[in-house]
Amino acid sequence: MAVRFSADGQDYTRALALGALTGFSMSGWVKIVTDRNTFTTFLTIDNGSGNASILGTDSDGTSMSFADGSSGPVAVGPAMTVGTWYWFGCSRAGASAAATLVWRTAGSSTFSSATGTWPATAQNGATLRIGEDVFGSDWLNGSVEGIKLWTFTASAPGTPLTQAELELESWSVQPVRTAGLRAWYPLLTTETTDYSGNAQTLSGGTGAAQDLARPPTPWASRTRPYVIVGSGGAIVSGAAALTASGTLATAGTRVVRGAVVMSSSGTMATAGKQTAKASAALSTATSLQAVGTRAVPGQAMLTAASQLSATGQVQVRASAALSTSGTLTVAGTRLVWGAHASSATTALAASGTRAVLGTAQLVAAAALEAAGSQTSSGQTTLSAGTALTTAGGRVVQGAAGLSTSGTLEGSASLLVPGSSALTAETGLSVSARVLVHGQAVLAAGTGLEPAATLTTRAQAMLSAGTVLALTQGASTIEGQAELTSSAVLSAAGTRVVPGRSALEAQAVLQTTGRLTIPSGSGLTMTTTLAATGQVVVPAGTLPLRAQTGMEAEGSAQSTGGTSLAAQAVLGSSAFLLIPGASSLTTTTTMTVVTAGTVSGSVSLTTTTVMAVDTAGTVSGRASLAAGTGLESSGSVVVLTVVGLSAAGTLEVAAQVFVGRISLEAGGGLVVAGRLIVRGPATGFRADSQLITIGAAFAPIIYTTGATRGEDQPDGVAGAGSSGTGSATGRTGAGRMTSTAVGAGSLRGRSA
Repeated sequence: MAVRFSADGQDYTRALALGALTGFSMSGWVKIVTDRNTFTTFLTIDNGSGNASILGTDSDGTSMSFADGSSGPVAVGPAMTVGTWYWFGCSRAGASAAATLVWRTAGSSTFSSATGTWPATAQNGATLRIGEDVFGSDWLNGSVEGIKLWTFTASAPGTPLTQAELELESWSVQPVRTAGLRAWYPLLTTETTDYSGNAQTLSGGTGAAQDLARPPTPWASRTRPYVIVGSGGAIVSGAAALTASGTLATAGTRVVRGAVVMSSSGTMATAGKQTAKASAALSTATSLQAVGTRAVPGQAMLTAASQLSATGQVQVRASAALSTSGTLTVAGTRLVWGAHASSATTALAASGTRAVLGTAQLVAAAALEAAGSQTSSGQTTLSAGTALTTAGGRVVQGAAGLSTSGTLEGSASLLVPGSSALTAETGLSVSARVLVHGQAVLAAGTGLEPAATLTTRAQAMLSAGTVLALTQGASTIEGQAELTSSAVLSAAGTRVVPGRSALEAQAVLQTTGRLTIPSGSGLTMTTTLAATGQVVVPAGTLPLRAQTGMEAEGSAQSTGGTSLAAQAVLGSSAFLLIPGASSLTTTTTMTVVTAGTVSGSVSLTTTTVMAVDTAGTVSGRASLAAGTGLESSGSVVVLTVVGLSAAGTLEVAAQVFVGRISLEAGGGLVVAGRLIVRGPATGFRADSQLITIGAAFAPIIYTTGATRGEDQPDGVAGAGSSGTGSATGRTGAGRMTSTAVGAGSLRGRSA
């Protein structure tokens, strides 16, 4: 692993307080992830101002050099390639003295170097900086690992590392030379610990992350090895034992049978085929490698303390085990079937295809990765302590389980059939297609996100502790599938929920495209259900429930026996169509910004305000009821035996056209435009007052307060009153007729 800087301010610093240095040396690995096209710094020693020795790039962002903070480059290095690991070592002997810069790329054993003469000023060793320089804006957008620093002063004299000594340091994370070692930061993870024993703990690093793609460097270095080499094949059988303190290698085929043990404290390698059978064991303290095919049948065991790798194919059968405390890597194909176990305490990776069959187990404490496709079938278990990723396709079949305490990712497709389970404590994401069917389970402690298509069938379940999102494409939920999120459940494309599917979100359930809820599906959330496109709820008895808001920026359509319920806001900024026997209920506000149509035996109920900003049409046996107010800033058209009821004020800013209906308002009924009431069975009831600002045509009006009507010149108005209140009417060129029944009074006047 390595440490990744991706933003300014994530760098590390250490106050050295050494004063004038007579010499120093620095080394470490660096990778530019993003070219910033400006000065970029790897390592710096400075006095807090221009007195600085900087290992960093020029203004182009990639040309590395060992430079003076005031005068510029002293020793010029390579033009770095973005995404490639480079090891750099540099030494400076003092004022007006020689400077050396040496480097190589990961995977290469060839070094390059440059030299120069430093200016006359001695370096003051006040501060060490990693990923930034003293100027504060030249931060590194990249990764670092294995930083080592040697310093020398008049009170602690010594000689900086030579080029040969620097080159030796590139072969291990652990320092080779300890004389003059001031600080050592492996940086295999985001930590600040100094492993030199000098307590030079770093500061900073906030926001820095872990880079799983570290340079291919072992922890410890090796001295000149003792070598066992065969140009042909090596066959070891019986109870034989082969041991080497350096390298144990063959250029052909290696076969280990029986109870054989092959052990090396250095490297165990073969350029051809390596096979371990029965209860054979291959063990090395550092690296165990095969360039061709590695097969491990029977109860064989392959163990490496640092790296176990093959550039060809690895096959693990029966109860065989592959184990490493470092990285277990395959560049080709890995097949694991039977009761096998493959484990690594850091990374377990394959750049080709990974297939896991039977009851096999793949376990990594850090990362489990495949650059190609990954297939898990049977009762297989794949487990990673941090990240489980694939760059190709992932197929999980049978009762297989994939589990990680970090992130489970696939850059291609993810297929989860049967009763498989995928679990991630942080994120589960796929950049292409996710297909879940059968009794499969996908669960993430924080986020579950596919970037393309999400399809859930049968009794599948998707669960996320925070975000369950589809960033594009379509989301289809079929059968008895369930999608559950404690925070946000969202889709940027189309979401279709057929069958008895259930979508639940503790916070927000939303789609920027179309949301279709057919059949007996249910949507439930404790806050907001929102769609920026259309919400379509066809025939069926499915409920949509939100404890705070249910909203559509486009149109909301409900048919059949559908129920829409919100404890706070139920609104649509476009068109609201509620036909059939549907029911809409909200405890606070029901709002339609444009047109609202309610037909059939529909019921719309709110305990506070029901409002339409433009035109609203109510037909059939529909009922609109509001606990406080029912308002429209446009026209309201009420037909047949519809009922409108408000405990407070029923108010229309434009026109009201009424058929065989009943309008009731506990507070008042106010029409700012025109009020037309037709039909013999029509009734208006207002507990306080009835006011018409324009013209009023009404055969029967019931009021316990005052009734007042005013019209424009030459208009005609009629008003009748029954109850304890009074009625007044005034016309222009026409006339007014009126009747009064009960204890009220009647006054009429014509022009």
